[in-house]
Amino acid sequence: MLLSWRQRAPSALGIVTGAVAGLAAITPAAGFVTPLAAIPIGVVAAIAGYYAIILIRGSKKVDDSLDVLACHGIGSTWGVLATGIFATIGATGLLAGNSHQVVVQIIAIGVTWGYSFLVTFGLAKIIDAVMGLRVRMMKNLWVWTSASMVKAPICEGVEMKKIEAIIRPEKLHLCATSWTRRAFRE
Repeated sequence: MLLSWRQRAPSALGIVTGAVAGLAAITPAAGFVTPLAAIPIGVVAAIAGYYAIILIRGSKKVDDSLDVLACHGIGSTWGVLATGIFATIGATGLLAGNSHQVVVQIIAIGVTWGYSFLVTFGLAKIIDAVMGLRVRMMKNLWVWTSASMVKAPICEGVEMKKIEAIIRPEKLHLCATSWTRRAFRE
């Protein structure tokens, strides 16, 4: 929340996203660190998750509409690494004098990321072969306007990328009809 004040107004979604990133980070370390060590783990996860969201949204190469990669992926990766640093219960980490535990945690991170990539890639290929990963062109799209509860056409033959932009008020210029612009401004 504090970081988002620098660029825009904070939102409840941003607060919850930071909390989820902190929870994703402390999950791997939960049985091995003290509550005092959980605080820096959560803070670093929230900061890393915030900047990962900005980086991923700006790249346009990763379709992560729910910020899962930024929150869970980056947050839990930090949590696994932080376990190797802060562990004192049941295992000893770097701060307790066991630098080997950090190496073990880094190997675990690599194996987990590799496994996740391979399984996701395989599932995406199977889904693409069976029914396709892309949404097909739509001939007609209708929307119910909240003001009049009238079913109204948006645009014909618009790709799904543009439909999302049409529904967002700040990007209504992609639709050609003035009626649609008026309907979404109400």
